[in-house]
Amino acid sequence: MPDLHRISIVLACLCLCFSAKAGKLTTGTVHSPKGVGVCFDYVCSPNLYNAYSLVADLYGVLDGSEKMPGIKANFSHCTRIAGWTKESGVINLFAGPGAGFGYVRDYDSEGHYGICTTLAGTFCARYAFDRGITIDIGVIMELGIFSSRRDGHIQTTLYKNGLYRSFIPQIKIIYCF
Repeated sequence: MPDLHRISIVLACLCLCFSAKAGKLTTGTVHSPKGVGVCFDYVCSPNLYNAYSLVADLYGVLDGSEKMPGIKANFSHCTRIAGWTKESGVINLFAGPGAGFGYVRDYDSEGHYGICTTLAGTFCARYAFDRGITIDIGVIMELGIFSSRRDGHIQTTLYKNGLYRSFIPQIKIIYCF
């Protein structure tokens, strides 16, 4: 049985290697009052891409109520819903589902860190310049749960920051290699 497990891992890695050659990997930065960080986009086709981001969650940091940011990872599977060609590039509107996971503080967590797990919806406008730079302006709406330890007990609640901060925009500056 262990040999079957190893074979399946090798086959999965080979499939990932071959699928990576079919698209284009881009990298960039994320800027928002919600958080700053890095992003990677895997462009499958002109109409489809997968977005991955790792950000420092700045809830409470910018207003000075907290000193340390949380950390959060997001994934979105985005499909083009409209597009226009301009002289210096292409403007596209994308939307799609996703998920997120992080070690953050929530709206009423009283400064306690906890684990958040979310389902997400992404909507963005992307302007791809002819020179290999893309500017992405969008929002990520999240619905999820937040679990933290308070008074020796684990409490699980609705992740309120995912709802309250959904419409705070983010700007991504993406470099295409």
